[in-house]
Amino acid sequence: MFSLDDPEAASSIYSTNHIFRKSKWYYTFQQPHQTNTFATQDNKLAAEGRRKFKPAYDSVLIYESAIEECCDLLQQKLTDLSKSGETVDLGQWLTCYAFDVNAIVTV
Repeated sequence: MFSLDDPEAASSIYSTNHIFRKSKWYYTFQQPHQTNTFATQDNKLAAEGRRKFKPAYDSVLIYESAIEECCDLLQQKLTDLSKSGETVDLGQWLTCYAFDVNAIVTV
């Protein structure tokens, strides 16, 4: 196992050249008898999966700053609520956050 703190190394590690194989740790995310892009250790299959979903990820990047604003708003609200000592229904606030993000992305 390696721990790297050099951002420049990310381009080598996560390059499309597939020089590093994913560790067995990723098996945790694998469903029995099913493959998924995240968990597969086969670099070729993982690359094919990423290509299929690239348009979806690219569209999220367009909205990234607006989504970050929703994150900041949720963080501020939860911080304020935690300081108040009030009981918080986290499910409600996360649902509100999800609605906000979905509204930004789909409108």
